[in-house]
Amino acid sequence: MFIINDIELLVRLGKHKLLQSILTRCAMAISALKFSQYSFSIQKEFDAYVKVPIMDCDGEFMQWYQGKGEIASVGDLSSMFVAQQNSGILVLSHEENPLMVVATRYGISHIGFDDFIFQNATDDRMIQFYNLIKQVA
Repeated sequence: MFIINDIELLVRLGKHKLLQSILTRCAMAISALKFSQYSFSIQKEFDAYVKVPIMDCDGEFMQWYQGKGEIASVGDLSSMFVAQQNSGILVLSHEENPLMVVATRYGISHIGFDDFIFQNATDDRMIQFYNLIKQVA
C-alpha cells in the first residue's frame, strides 16, 4: 500500500482522471491527520475527485510521535506512522524532499511521487500528462 502525503497533487491527479488508472494497479491511502491540515476547499475537491481511503492513526501514534517533531509536521509524521503500521510505502512529492531524510531516519520506506507515477503509469502519455499536472499550482 502507498501512503500519499501530498494531497493537493493527489487531487490534481483525480481531477484530470489519471488517478483511476493508477488505482487499478496499486492500493493507496492517506492519513486522516494529514488530510485535516488541508483547507476546506481542497477537502471538498478531494471528496469530488479522489476515491482513496483515509486512515486514522491508532492510540500508539502519540507514543511513536514523541520527540520526532523537530523537522516534520504532525501531519507528515502521521503519514509516516500510517505507512509504517500498514507495511506501506510513503509517497513524497519533490517539494517534500526534506521529509525523505526524516523518513529514512525513522525506518519508513518511501518513494518520490515521480518514481511512484513512473512505476504505476499505464503508458507514456500518462507520464507526460502527469509532468504537466505537477507543475500547475
